Amino acid sequence: MPNPLLVERMRDHLARQIAWYEQLLSELEALDADIVRMEPSEIEERQRIRINGTHILEEEFAILQREWQADARLSPSERHIMRELAQRAEGLATKLIEAHEAAIAAVGEKMETMQRAWNGIRQGQDLLRRYHAGPDDAAIRIDRKA
Repeated sequence: MPNPLLVERMRDHLARQIAWYEQLLSELEALDADIVRMEPSEIEERQRIRINGTHILEEEFAILQREWQADARLSPSERHIMRELAQRAEGLATKLIEAHEAAIAAVGEKMETMQRAWNGIRQGQDLLRRYHAGPDDAAIRIDRKA
């Protein structure tokens, strides 16, 4: 007789993992808007929460997977159902990796754009310092020979 608690725990875990990955995907889709409207510390905190949540699910899955593989009493139909859920979670994980890579590229591109804008502003500031309107440099100097 298979362990019904193990089957239910695995089903619950995979459902939570799928929901978590779907949430992360939707958050990553909104990253461009978040970058504009949120402070960097807020974005960093959200990412820390994402990492911690994913890490917790990963640890839980490792424990469940060991129990699952050790239980020889599980029926083929139960294994098949869990395999389908696991494949769905794996497919979402693949999409999540792709979304992360796209987000990294987008953030890198924005950083480069901001760096070019920063450099342009600095050049303008330096130019204004050199060619400022004001009294002649000669008026500021004291002629010690006079």
